[in-house]
Amino acid sequence: MGQWFNRPGSNLATVARDTGYPVVEVPGWTTRGHGPLGNHVGVVVAHHTAGPEPEQTSSNYPSLDVVTHGRPGLPGPLSHFGIGYDGTVYVIAAGLAYHAGRGGWAGFSGNSTALGIEAEDSGDGDWTPQQLDVYPRLVARTCRFLGISAAGVCAHREWAPNRKIDPAGIDMDAFRRRVADYLAHPETIPKEDDVSADEVWNKELLLWHASNPDRETMPAWQQLHQARAYSMLAFHRSQATLDAVNRFPQMLEAAGHTDPQAVAEALRPVIAEAVGPVIEGAVADALGQDNAATAETIVDRIAQRLAGEQTSGA
Repeated sequence: MGQWFNRPGSNLATVARDTGYPVVEVPGWTTRGHGPLGNHVGVVVAHHTAGPEPEQTSSNYPSLDVVTHGRPGLPGPLSHFGIGYDGTVYVIAAGLAYHAGRGGWAGFSGNSTALGIEAEDSGDGDWTPQQLDVYPRLVARTCRFLGISAAGVCAHREWAPNRKIDPAGIDMDAFRRRVADYLAHPETIPKEDDVSADEVWNKELLLWHASNPDRETMPAWQQLHQARAYSMLAFHRSQATLDAVNRFPQMLEAAGHTDPQAVAEALRPVIAEAVGPVIEGAVADALGQDNAATAETIVDRIAQRLAGEQTSGA
């Protein structure tokens, strides 16, 4: 009889959202598939797309069309999920997908027994930090949805060791340990926060002010809004950077090499250099040219803190 993973309220889209990352539901995914999956789906197979490098494309997931619709000789869908460069999860198909092919894992064989995830990578294993973070999160949530353990997770190269190499650069033993940890402690995977109407309005406001060429001639009340907008812009950019840095130890563990503490220490001056200009511009615009010295002092203090240096004074 088989099954489709498209039930309202409990489906592959809800699985994707549980990662805390942005989700794109590809139109038609709920009815896309080569018929239903089997009655017992016991494996999650990790793939890479062998697509272009990020600098060679303006798309976040350039393989989407191929993964969704297939290629000559192999009709789509070719996966159930996709992962973009920025960690966005694409929900592609609810039924059977042609992704694993000949081979098997943990006593299972055939595409009807396995869900597939195609993460965007050229095949050189040069993953983005967001991809290394979201990949095991998505796999863990998928395992929980299927009711299977981390032992049911494999690389395509493990499913078909004589003909596949993907996903390149990922230590699957470390990857499975990360999945097992998420399964044991599901609360460590934050759900995507609901965004209030005020937050949406504030974001649109700050983006408008930041790009308005007439902002210097605005009346006083608009100047106050401008200062608020720039401070919010600096916060959002800096917070995104810090959030990414906080996830580095887990990402490095998934990659299977490098001492996280050593990397963290090496990153401190780099973070200060990257975030500093954002803060400098925001503070200068907020305080105005008449307070340039004060703005410079504030920026210096923040940069020192980011670099892990001690600061004097209150």
